[in-house]
Amino acid sequence: MRRLALLPVLLAAASSAGVAWHVQEENDKFTSDNSDRYYTQGLRVSWTTPDLWHGALAQEINTPSDRPGAPDDMPYSGVLVASLGRLYLMPEHKALASLEAVAGVLGPSSRARQVQNGFHGLIGTGGYDWSRQMPDEPVLNFNAEIRRRFDLDGPDVARWDLITRARASVGTLRSGVMLGAQLRFGSLDGSWGHGYLRQSNGFVDPVAGDDPGRQGWCFFVDASVEVMPRDYAVDGPAFADFAFEAPVESRPLIAQLGVGIQTRLDGFVFSFGVANRTKEFEGQEGSGHAYGSFRLAFIY
Repeated sequence: MRRLALLPVLLAAASSAGVAWHVQEENDKFTSDNSDRYYTQGLRVSWTTPDLWHGALAQEINTPSDRPGAPDDMPYSGVLVASLGRLYLMPEHKALASLEAVAGVLGPSSRARQVQNGFHGLIGTGGYDWSRQMPDEPVLNFNAEIRRRFDLDGPDVARWDLITRARASVGTLRSGVMLGAQLRFGSLDGSWGHGYLRQSNGFVDPVAGDDPGRQGWCFFVDASVEVMPRDYAVDGPAFADFAFEAPVESRPLIAQLGVGIQTRLDGFVFSFGVANRTKEFEGQEGSGHAYGSFRLAFIY
């Protein structure tokens, strides 16, 4: 774990100046529900070079609700992946696009159990029984994302804007499409909005490198719809043999609604949002699931 914590620093030291860095953490503990279940943890460290190549390292952790006698529950699973992609800016259309390839491993080799139980050991709350988790399997995905910004004020005013986005994914990790929009109000700086880890490619918002002394802030409301016929967390491995303890029937149509805030100061961009999702599978407890997401971008 100590080596993983030092990895971004070592990579930054070996890279050229002007690389934009981005750290994103998502956890359902950041919400009023405050419970470890379903999509419970996500972490991504990403970077974008001056020539707009981007890479990332990411981990996701999923756990069942652990209700006694609960039928049709999500199994334990985790993935550890690396991605490489290219960012394309289209200023004449106020748009950007990204293409990326993602490769990694699903199962015990993702170290999801060690991360979750290690953290719970540090805070003294005890660990979870990961004896029944999805087995090891390599994963491969290809993702394409596009965003477009619409200024809702006059030419010399930057208080309101709308950022639309679309993403398509195909592979053993996830396959499907996502459509979303983010309405923002504040002192806007031309950035591209808060993107949630599972809904966005691993690039750093290029505005982090523009005019480092500029300041700004905004509130945002974000809405999206996903059509996801395959999601490893509820559908299981694509090839490895894994028998669910009880059938899990996925819901391929999922809606998400979030609110949050973003601030910018001297080359640092910080944003935080809370998202509420509808049910991802039949038998899921409650009306859905909520999690929090914070991002910090900076120039090294």
